[in-house]
Amino acid sequence: MAEELGRIVIEEIRPSTPRRHPAKAAVGEAVRISADIYKDGHDVLAARVLWSGPDGE
Repeated sequence: MAEELGRIVIEEIRPSTPRRHPAKAAVGEAVRISADIYKDGHDVLAARVLWSGPDGE
């Protein structure tokens, strides 16, 4: 049986540009990524970053 997760909110993704576009980095540059993630209730949430290169891979 599938578990219903409800509405999950992801906002304040950092880093981003002043116009809220995703930030870019040079190859090999370390970048710290963070976001505010929450939903109704008391469940503990976790997230993963899906990283892709300029060619989408």
